Amino acid sequence: MALNKFTGRSFNKSIVFGTSVKTRDENDGSEKMTFKRLLGPFHCAPYIRTMHQNFELMGTKFSNTRQVSINHQWVGSKLTRQMKFAVIDNEIYRIVDNGSDDTSNPNGLDILSLQLAEDIDLPNEVVEDG
Repeated sequence: MALNKFTGRSFNKSIVFGTSVKTRDENDGSEKMTFKRLLGPFHCAPYIRTMHQNFELMGTKFSNTRQVSINHQWVGSKLTRQMKFAVIDNEIYRIVDNGSDDTSNPNGLDILSLQLAEDIDLPNEVVEDG
């Protein structure tokens, strides 16, 4: 079976892009980092790595990452440098790398490498909309 042959049905996950902002907790006055939506929701497809690729990535900044593909023309071209985080399945991920497809192919795909960001809180409105 060939990996990563994408069809329309492959894009079955919702993704929202954003940044982090400092917010103050109304109960105790402490400050925390919270996700702020900047773009989305869009659809993305899980990108599956082989076992060999997983072994090659051990010990690098990509060792505990998840990859998703997004359409370059409709989504990837709209990403900016300030969009450092993505939300998928109510989990916040830090965007580690954007493998952008810079060709003029209308079906071009960008591959995003995402790493779980446990130091950012997710506000309720992102969960409800995304």
